[in-house]
Amino acid sequence: MHLLLTDRLTCPRCGPTFGLILRADELEERRIESGVLGCPNCREAYPIDQGVGDLRPAPRTELPDTSVPAQPDAGEVETAQALLGLGGELGLTPGVAQTVLTEAVGHLARGLSERLDDLEVVVVGADARPHPGPSWSRLVTDGTLPFHEATVRGVLIAGAEMERWVASAARVVAPRSRVVVLDPPPDAAARLEEAGLALRLDATEAVVAERSPGARTLSPGVAPLSGPR
Repeated sequence: MHLLLTDRLTCPRCGPTFGLILRADELEERRIESGVLGCPNCREAYPIDQGVGDLRPAPRTELPDTSVPAQPDAGEVETAQALLGLGGELGLTPGVAQTVLTEAVGHLARGLSERLDDLEVVVVGADARPHPGPSWSRLVTDGTLPFHEATVRGVLIAGAEMERWVASAARVVAPRSRVVVLDPPPDAAARLEEAGLALRLDATEAVVAERSPGARTLSPGVAPLSGPR
């Protein structure tokens, strides 16, 4: 887990206005291998083990180990990058900023981080435990994205997972940043608009919505993850 990412995390039990405090037990090249994230409000302690942050409330079941995901098709990665608006022909300069991928599209993390040298990708899921890589972090949650509001540069969701993630995705995405749903269900566009996002693309393959620059936030002054690795 990237050290700077911990400043952006919030307590899943207490809500988005309660940040977490880090105790790093093992740190290597600005990445936390083991430690604890603690909530000063409810006193819950969330462990970090083998670089994976487990933000499920106690009691926690043991997480299964899984193999390192295979390299995805280059075209699939390129499409995800374009839909998220990260670098390339869209003229946006990539930086060290968290782009969140939910579990079913987590296999794209490796490809995105290799295409964009300074992009930090965060894979979030409910139970599986892919090994984190050199440019992506892994969080396990119970179905919410535990970030301060309007601080995430982009969120990529598989249509089959939309029901679980859409509300928190709309909350955490930053102004002028996008929520992308791949293989969307029929009501995807309407759901994103109901969540307060502006529709950018409504197609069979993907739906893209963006947070408007003037949209109200609950976490003013909390910037997206930035700075040196």
